[in-house]
Amino acid sequence: MHEQFGVLALDAPKLPCRAQVSVRVRNAESGAWIADSDGGATLAVTTRGDGGDDAEIVVSVSLAPTPQPDWKQRPVPVGQLPVPVARFPRRDPDTTLARIGSGAVRYILGCTALDVGHGERAILTDHRLLPLSWTRDAYYQALLLLTAGGEDHGTTEIVGGHLRWLWGRGRAVGVPWMRSHLPDGRPKDLAVQADQQLYPMLELTDFRRITRGWPTPPGDGEYADPAREWGKLVAEVWEGLPRQGPDGLLASAENPADDPSELQFPLSAQILYWHTANRLARWSDELGLDGLRLSETASALRAAVNRCFTCCGPYGTQWAYESDGAGRHRLYHDANDLPTAFAPMWGFCTREDPRWVATMRFAFSAQNPGFVIGRHGGLGSAHTPGTWTLGDAQELAVAWTTGDEGRAAVVLDRLTRVVGTDGLLPETYEPDTGHWLARHWFAWPAAVIGLLHLDRPGL
Repeated sequence: MHEQFGVLALDAPKLPCRAQVSVRVRNAESGAWIADSDGGATLAVTTRGDGGDDAEIVVSVSLAPTPQPDWKQRPVPVGQLPVPVARFPRRDPDTTLARIGSGAVRYILGCTALDVGHGERAILTDHRLLPLSWTRDAYYQALLLLTAGGEDHGTTEIVGGHLRWLWGRGRAVGVPWMRSHLPDGRPKDLAVQADQQLYPMLELTDFRRITRGWPTPPGDGEYADPAREWGKLVAEVWEGLPRQGPDGLLASAENPADDPSELQFPLSAQILYWHTANRLARWSDELGLDGLRLSETASALRAAVNRCFTCCGPYGTQWAYESDGAGRHRLYHDANDLPTAFAPMWGFCTREDPRWVATMRFAFSAQNPGFVIGRHGGLGSAHTPGTWTLGDAQELAVAWTTGDEGRAAVVLDRLTRVVGTDGLLPETYEPDTGHWLARHWFAWPAAVIGLLHLDRPGL
């Protein structure tokens, strides 16, 4: 806090922003700000005492961001791509993606990564409309902090605290993660989604891969080998996954859009299942998970997806959005289903795989009920009307994966028109005008786009 007569300025470097309150009192001789016990401040003014009843008080308040270092220039540990993916030089002259990524980091640090005590952090989807935690949303925020936040913000400890919250108060022993949880860990929406059981395990492996160590496990105990303690927790969750049918696919009561599943096996959850199995297999020895046969599970999953989800589509043989595992398929694609768009980046398939190519062609076409037509049209969701910024993130990933520079430029132009002055994105916007429709602060799409700018959407 800085003060002078009539002016109170407050800096919040972790947000980062600056607020200034200016007070002008007619006939004032002197004044001083006096701190209150509750953290407020009062301006005490002495007037000249020359009489009259025309005293005037003018109060003005201003808010402004403070300059921050360029997060894109920070050194970031990287892993090896499991499958080579073509890249071309980024053409982002207005640095829209950097602005979105930087805005996401500021927003997470200032508003969504809440310190809830005992070395734990809840990561919320937004601070206003839905101050709740989804493991799906929180995963991408945590990964962005690990890769781009910088240690001067203590991001390793923040993500470590989130992992302790997830596996501590954010989950009851023997009970799956629910659709959403309150900051104190209690479940808010009592529905079980398959993919939300996987993201906490993936976040744990990303922490190990990027920081080269394991976070302190939840609880008050002292552990000689933290990895083995985490391994016990992972093994319990892994063995409790909702596998069904002869192919061992994951069944889900709801899809990633929080809507009831029409068929019990969602494609994106199986791709994420494969990705998580591969990641855990890398640290199987340290975690003590050799008995789970993770590599064998991943290998069987790829074959099961091709067997159970392959179907005829408008652009050739593709994968279905959902399957019953016995020949019934649903053709649809949703802005919330990032793993399907990321499949080549993760190594599930090659970028030339005809089924993936046809699936993505269908996803971004009028043949898909989830696609929105308009000047600013794109991939949306049956969940909430409008063009979704998560759909823009998917299309950008597909354009870069396939080397389609023209398509990437179109998506970048759309994002440049939609992004807020703080670098954040809404959940959806109007497909004809670009006006925001829902959720003015939404950390998830901004975090994903920040990771795409770094070429690391969970790689």
